[in-house]
Amino acid sequence: MEPEKIPIEVAVKYLSGEASPEEAMQFDDLLDDPAAGVAFEQISETWNLVTGTNPCQSPLIDEAFDEFQRSVKGRSSIYRMMQKKYFVAAAVIIVAISVAWIFFMNDSNHTQQLLVKHNSTNHVQHDSLPDGSLAVLNMNSTISYPSFFDKNIRRVNLEGESFFEVVPDKQRPFEIEFGEVIIRVVGTSFNVREINDKTITEVQVRSGIVQMFANDKNIFVKAGQTGYYNSLSKKLFATNSTDINSFSYATGKFIFNDIPFTIACRYLEKNFNRRINVDQHIFEDCHVTAEFENKSLDYILEVLCATLNATYSIKDNAVFIKGKSKNKLCGEQPFLR
Repeated sequence: MEPEKIPIEVAVKYLSGEASPEEAMQFDDLLDDPAAGVAFEQISETWNLVTGTNPCQSPLIDEAFDEFQRSVKGRSSIYRMMQKKYFVAAAVIIVAISVAWIFFMNDSNHTQQLLVKHNSTNHVQHDSLPDGSLAVLNMNSTISYPSFFDKNIRRVNLEGESFFEVVPDKQRPFEIEFGEVIIRVVGTSFNVREINDKTITEVQVRSGIVQMFANDKNIFVKAGQTGYYNSLSKKLFATNSTDINSFSYATGKFIFNDIPFTIACRYLEKNFNRRINVDQHIFEDCHVTAEFENKSLDYILEVLCATLNATYSIKDNAVFIKGKSKNKLCGEQPFLR
């Protein structure tokens, strides 16, 4: 029997160990024919030239394939079968690598483009960022950032107001995109918001140092200072003071140092999201000095009203503060004016 009469595809699978049990059994039955056995020996010799029969050596693929081409010259069916097997195997490997690479690149890009977005509505929201930094969102604010920070920079986008406590990392600056302003820090705590009908960006620095960028200009703002950007005049500037009560929503701390009682009520309104109604005429001359940390609104009102000889009530989520008469308020307390 000629080698061409042997089912070449099955013979190759048989020799390579890839034949199914059924195919192997059928092929064994075929080899019972002496002529088929002789033909199979010729095919086996060719196969051994390709794969190598010396257990002590592992021939190079190119050398084995060249030898294979010389050995099977004139045996066109076997040659085509073997050649097709190698070409198909190479094509499968190339396609598999290409698909894996494309999948990896697409998956990598997709991961990089994943954004985490948090919205605060009628409550203050604490958000732990991927690097361990903390962002405290005031009401009606939005922050967005990638699910993991880049190896060179930590960048977030902010709308509204937020207090930040940034974990130090000199190799990766922390940047906030806030309207027209870029705020860059290494490790510090500060508050960011818009004031004056959103015409001014304000950055109050509690610790560390902050750099503000806008319109190809920049300034450094240190602890205890406040940086400003005016979107109308396009100017950056700083002052040597901060107002801790303006971001008490994040710290829970109020420091009233001889300030008008009506102003103190405005801070309480902002922090507790409660409308506080005060008779301006009665309380216009009243100043208060007090400190509170992590206290409820009821507790603070009890203390202030006891000090001012006033009373308060709550109706429909609004607070109403009343005094008996202007002449009996403020003047009798040694620490009030």
